[in-house]
Amino acid sequence: MLDANGDTKKYARDTGTKKCECPFLLKGVNIGDGDDWKLEVICEVHNHAISEYLQGNSFVGRLFEEENALSVDMSKSLVKPIYILVTLKDRDAINVSNMKTIYNARIRNRTKEFAGRTQMQQLLTKLSEHNYIEWHRTSSDIVTNLF
Repeated sequence: MLDANGDTKKYARDTGTKKCECPFLLKGVNIGDGDDWKLEVICEVHNHAISEYLQGNSFVGRLFEEENALSVDMSKSLVKPIYILVTLKDRDAINVSNMKTIYNARIRNRTKEFAGRTQMQQLLTKLSEHNYIEWHRTSSDIVTNLF
């Protein structure tokens, strides 16, 4: 972030846990110049019981590789996200993914597919990729006609 002078402002990173008042703490120390880290458990006591209902848990609700591939294939086939979620839950009874997980997977795939291109660049790429005959005219970086 920049402050009023244009200097970079340092801010403290949020390192709290997702559960409220959970005293479990880890301390990470970088060892040497490399990527080696030492983790030390400072307080290993939990003040909450293990949850039986894991709906909404970000770690448990993640999509596995084959589930992600299935959601990408279904999205390319223009299947609505709710039906993608229903299909995933039908295939795996213990799947606790939610709609946000499906939306995030779709956005991740679309971002990967665009590869830094704008929507217009993506359109022109797909048109030439699928052998469409296209002709366009631009005037000052604005496409005025596309045939």
